[in-house]
Amino acid sequence: MNEFNSLGEAWLFGLQSVMKNGDIVIDENVRQRDISLSNDRLELDKYKTDDSHFSLKLKEIRGYNIRILNISEDDAIIKKYGNKERIEYTIKRYGSQCGENGYGKFLRGDNNEIVLSIIDKLSRNNDSKSAVIISPNEWGGNFGKSPCLTMVDFLIRNNELLMYVVYRSQNIYTKHVGNLIALNQLHEEVAKALGVSKGFLELYVCSAHIYECDFQNVMDILKNERMIYNEWE
Repeated sequence: MNEFNSLGEAWLFGLQSVMKNGDIVIDENVRQRDISLSNDRLELDKYKTDDSHFSLKLKEIRGYNIRILNISEDDAIIKKYGNKERIEYTIKRYGSQCGENGYGKFLRGDNNEIVLSIIDKLSRNNDSKSAVIISPNEWGGNFGKSPCLTMVDFLIRNNELLMYVVYRSQNIYTKHVGNLIALNQLHEEVAKALGVSKGFLELYVCSAHIYECDFQNVMDILKNERMIYNEWE
């Protein structure tokens, strides 16, 4: 496991890790929402299989595990390279105003009752090992498939609230930043309610990947940051 002081450092490491070490996989069931928003201007017609699906190659590493000590929306690297529209869209999906298909539905419940139950459990027992939110196996917000976000686990240790997060799948280029900023907001909310410090966030992704339509954008970022080498271009 690798540990980082900031989200920007972690993101660059993730981009480099997938591009350098990822295996090529074919995904023939990609939805528009997974790869672009209205303003992305990607040339996607060549990947279309029908009106709503695309077939794309991706690079994938399995068992991606990192720990981040500080997450900030003001991160210089995120401001430099992040897609603001995509980040804002992703963050909204985690909130109480997420709409019918957002993660907020199962993370928070209709009236934030799920988060309140986590706070209540840890208030009554600081040593609890069961303050955990687990996603449904099937979910309308992901076309009947299980959500990419699988589990969020909260632990209080040494008067710090630690957050452990598991994803079955995460697009490291388009989703990673918004996902972690949204989770950090939840982390801060629960820590404040409990009156404890916010500790690290640890992330585990079963399939960490980047789609081929974004390969060049990612390579450009890595080249600019001098994190790419000719032998694996």
